[in-house]
Amino acid sequence: MRGVRLDLTIAVCALLISTLAASASWWQARVLARQTQVLEEQLGAQVWPYVSLTEGINDNTVQVAITNDGLGPAILRSVAAFVDGKSVPTYIGVLHAMLGPHLIARAPRGQRLGFTIDTGSPGAVVRPGDRALGFSLTSKRFAPEFLAGYRRMNFRICYCAIVPGKCWLEETASQREPRPVQACSEVPGDLLHDAAIGEVMSRSFRGPRPSTALRMTKSALRMTKGALRMTCGCFLYFFRACAGGGEKASGAHSREDLETVAGLSA
Repeated sequence: MRGVRLDLTIAVCALLISTLAASASWWQARVLARQTQVLEEQLGAQVWPYVSLTEGINDNTVQVAITNDGLGPAILRSVAAFVDGKSVPTYIGVLHAMLGPHLIARAPRGQRLGFTIDTGSPGAVVRPGDRALGFSLTSKRFAPEFLAGYRRMNFRICYCAIVPGKCWLEETASQREPRPVQACSEVPGDLLHDAAIGEVMSRSFRGPRPSTALRMTKSALRMTKGALRMTCGCFLYFFRACAGGGEKASGAHSREDLETVAGLSA
């Protein structure tokens, strides 16, 4: 019977012990990874945001706002708007697509017409239970019309939680829950980059500006109208003075005629 080599036995035992140690380390790492995942899921559930678009009307004012109904803050990454399936890059563009251009020029006289626009910025945070105003429109004529066609709009909102890798994409025209995504990509026509001030002051919003010839024509018509009033007043004054005789052509009657002339020429 051959003898057992001591060095070979030691090597085999060391190999077995190393294999067991490596297996234990792998199993421990797997357990720790699973525990970390569970903790991240628990933390994600505690800070889970839920963003939606809300609209409402109150006293001729319609508001469209982004609301966070979740448990944690929502970081807005991008907001894109569509009307009748077509992309609209600005909030003013949304109003034009819904109501037509030249809103100020078309507004009835004597009725209040007000706009409030909050473009925000990428990375804006909406706290739980809070909301970020998109825009509001105050108009007795346009607000009900805007709200009646609300289903023509679709807003695509991408937002993230404070936990890395937790993002969602919400489409307001869909009845489905927000879809999880790995990250929010840049989109063309992002409303968070909307230059609202320039849009409000644009001609398409305020209405076409009258030409120089048209303004001069209106001014000439006003001057002609004043001259005609003055001529008619003077003619009426001299006619009464000639037809009324001595006393009527002087004194109180003259003052009455002068008041008539002044009233016609005003």
